[in-house]
Amino acid sequence: MHKLDDFNLLLFLKQFRVLLSDGVSVADSLELISKHISDQRFKKYLVSAHKDLKSGKNLYDALFGKPHPFPESMARCVRSMPQKDHDLELTIKSLEQNYQTRTELVHKSFSFLPSIGVTLFCVLLLAFFLTAIIPTFEELFSGFGRGLPAPTKFVLSTSLFLRKYWFLVLLIIAAVYYLIFLWPVKFGFRDADLYYIFSLMLGQFKSGAHVTQVLSWAADSLDNPRMGQRLRSVLRDVENGKTLSESFRHAAYFPSFVSDIIALAEKKGDLKPAMEEIVSYCSIKKEWDSWISILPIIVVIVAILFFILAMYLPIFRIAG
Repeated sequence: MHKLDDFNLLLFLKQFRVLLSDGVSVADSLELISKHISDQRFKKYLVSAHKDLKSGKNLYDALFGKPHPFPESMARCVRSMPQKDHDLELTIKSLEQNYQTRTELVHKSFSFLPSIGVTLFCVLLLAFFLTAIIPTFEELFSGFGRGLPAPTKFVLSTSLFLRKYWFLVLLIIAAVYYLIFLWPVKFGFRDADLYYIFSLMLGQFKSGAHVTQVLSWAADSLDNPRMGQRLRSVLRDVENGKTLSESFRHAAYFPSFVSDIIALAEKKGDLKPAMEEIVSYCSIKKEWDSWISILPIIVVIVAILFFILAMYLPIFRIAG
């Protein structure tokens, strides 16, 4: 079955949560939502789920016991959470908040594309400048000899190196791109996932969920399998009697400040402030990362201006 897009998924969760908070039963909530759905396939699916609930099935079996349009992480979350109406309302509310967070993070990632495009354009412009424009100045300055200013010599040498070893330059750029963008995603943790995990955990702690339940749900809801495995190792350590801070430290995967903040909160007997502080830190870091994303553009523009100035220095010297 086709999967719901972000907008319709969030709309469904919001409607479901509002109806539950108004005291409408789970089955009646699905029936009411189905009456206002324009997507005919999703409407038939909700009608079928409503019938399953009326026949005695629980919510998980009714919604996810057959091909469904929801993310698999949502199915895992609902399966691991209590399904009493009050607890379910908190579950749906947390799902709504966290899929909203995830959607914002995805859109924020795509919002960097203009910066990436401008940076690529500037790099290509710089490469064209060094390989096509600089050689004409090189011929013009061939009679200057040692009288050329140091910046001009540097630019001419850079142009010669780029033209001679262009393949090596491409390999270096590819290696830098891999180390900065791909390696952390494949082998490390993503800041977006860190923000997502602790915002989810904060919501669950506020709803009174137990720490093992919170960790299990957080691990199941992640699309990052490596981080999910690490969270499950944290869960196993907690189940074996270790504190939450010790478990995060033992995982040797998360930033050290996470276990340090949690350790301080454990001494006070309340983990919610620790979750709030970690979420706040990640939120600030997201904003800082958005500023960092324009740094390559600034560097390339400054480099182009420097090369232009270096090419005109000999002319300024003659004019002077």
